[in-house]
Amino acid sequence: MKSLLNLGLLLLSGSLAAAPLIRNFHPEKVKSNREVHDLASSIREVVIPRLTSPSPDSDQGWENAYSCDQFSVLLSKARARARGMQASGDWEKFLAAASKPVNPTRLQLGFDDNYLYLKATCFEKQMARTMADPKIKRDSRIYSYDNLDLMLSPNRNRLIYYQLSLDMNGKSLDGVCKPDKDKFTSDLSWDPEFKVRTARKSDRWELFLAIPFKEFAPDVREGGFIELNVNRMSLPSKEFTSWNQVERSFHEISRMVRVYLGRKDRTDGGVLKKIVHSELKAGTNRFDLTLDPGTADSLVITSRGADRQTRKFKPQPQLKVLWNFADPGKSELEFSLESKGKRLDSTVLGVEIPAPLLVRLQNTEITAGRTLVPGTVYCNFLPVQGTEARFTLGNRSQTIPLHSAKNTFELDCAGIAGKVPFKVELLRQGKPVKNASTVIQLTGNEDPFAED
Repeated sequence: MKSLLNLGLLLLSGSLAAAPLIRNFHPEKVKSNREVHDLASSIREVVIPRLTSPSPDSDQGWENAYSCDQFSVLLSKARARARGMQASGDWEKFLAAASKPVNPTRLQLGFDDNYLYLKATCFEKQMARTMADPKIKRDSRIYSYDNLDLMLSPNRNRLIYYQLSLDMNGKSLDGVCKPDKDKFTSDLSWDPEFKVRTARKSDRWELFLAIPFKEFAPDVREGGFIELNVNRMSLPSKEFTSWNQVERSFHEISRMVRVYLGRKDRTDGGVLKKIVHSELKAGTNRFDLTLDPGTADSLVITSRGADRQTRKFKPQPQLKVLWNFADPGKSELEFSLESKGKRLDSTVLGVEIPAPLLVRLQNTEITAGRTLVPGTVYCNFLPVQGTEARFTLGNRSQTIPLHSAKNTFELDCAGIAGKVPFKVELLRQGKPVKNASTVIQLTGNEDPFAED
């Protein structure tokens, strides 16, 4: 009798090995979003002068500083104000007036080899109602009180920027921020060293700041630039204003001002205008560039991720560039127009490459009578065409060509007992793709023929 049972198990295992492992494999249409970096559109630029020992307590040393008192109310708030000024519907004519704050701010800027200097004079009609907590700790709720909120970056196109909020006592909230769709995430472990001094007058409060470039833009030099927006919250009037007007949030990094130190090194010899690409993935990606070559003799592209590489291209007004990302994770691409080794224009794009392969199963506990498990395989590798997915469960294996980045399937788990690994890997020309394999542990029913 036992030999008959063993024979039955052998026949069963043979039939399972012959049965298809993957059933109902269907590619799904995936919308490809094109990301446009318009480098020449609406970037506000200023040049700030070199200063010599500007005083934190007086106007000494600030005589030649860059100065601006044109702060604006958040655009969303200004529109509401403008509609209240004109009931007939022609409110757009009142938008400029509605953008003017009740409590103006004067901003002064300068630099030297080591520091960015900032001085803000915050006029306030209700000084007696301003608030600051003298006992508040660093990285606490500074934004609950009157404050200045700075957004800083070496380049707005990078994946991160820096926030430095300062209250009327010079207490700070400082963090590294990362855009996340319409929101942002913040890492408060960034604790920069800086010098700050504040003072209160009858009609205003003043703030002096000297922050070292090494804290947020260590590679910047005279002639180069940083990105900056200075924002203010006035608690008595509940008024939110910005140096460069924002729509709804101080964290709109596209509204940062490009601040050149001393002079603009970029010339009319060559200008980067636009960079367009689809969602970036591991493998070969395409970048479509629009530029004015001018006198440039080369376009140099450098990656700063795990796979560091530099390549040169001949500048053309419309240029297609194919670029390979071998490893997932964060990276940066620097695009530089050069003439005889001298940089004419440059920009940096922050990118984040997802894992080349993602597999999801509806469940991993296999029960009798429910051995077909729905799943999805995502191929985050380019190009998809010519890529295959190999599925392995126990001694059963099946390889399927991919034609879409997203594919649904049913996994036939009949006959598995105990813990069994389910492995999926991507192949190109029969060879495994780097970092493109995953294993999911499945648990099946015990063998009903097993002896106690």
